[in-house]
Amino acid sequence: MDSIKASIESHLEHRPNKDELVSANILKDTILAPSLQRAASDLEHHLVADALARKTSGRPSVEDLVHQNVLRADVVGISPALQATAVELERAMTKDAVGKLSTNRPSRDELVNHNILKDYQVAPALQAAFAELEKANVTDALHKALAQRPDKEELVESNVLKDTSLAPSLQAVAAELEKAQLADHIRQSLDRRPPASDVLGSAQARGGSN
Repeated sequence: MDSIKASIESHLEHRPNKDELVSANILKDTILAPSLQRAASDLEHHLVADALARKTSGRPSVEDLVHQNVLRADVVGISPALQATAVELERAMTKDAVGKLSTNRPSRDELVNHNILKDYQVAPALQAAFAELEKANVTDALHKALAQRPDKEELVESNVLKDTSLAPSLQAVAAELEKAQLADHIRQSLDRRPPASDVLGSAQARGGSN
């Protein structure tokens, strides 16, 4: 009897206090009267249930999850107990396909001939640095070429660029108009030229007078 009493007293001495029970979410931290605590707890449960219902009502459909690549389309119609097996089968088929592709892959020389792989005569550890150097050389050459390119006035003098103050959106129309005017001028000049018979008669008359 004394041992049972001592055990009970020991448990009572080490039982958690109110603050510890609140921190462990075992006891609600409320200042409500005990007669209202049950109603407050029920209200809180209803609020949580309502919030959960709203979240679940707005969750995406299976089609949305498939479209977003969250859910696999090829296992949607398969029983959950068989989905893992289906995925493993697909992995095995993919591995087999990759193996076949690897056996038929082109050699290094073929990749170099098709300009897919660079033929750097340097150690593999230096190839990345060599590629960066080559890229820097190309960039430098491009900058020099841009620095030496002719300006607008030189292009106009060389008749490469039209000297126009029109807006860029109207320049094509102006060029077409200029071509049409030139063609019309040539057509009018051809219409005003004398017929061949007149030219021939004039040449014969000059020949007879000589």
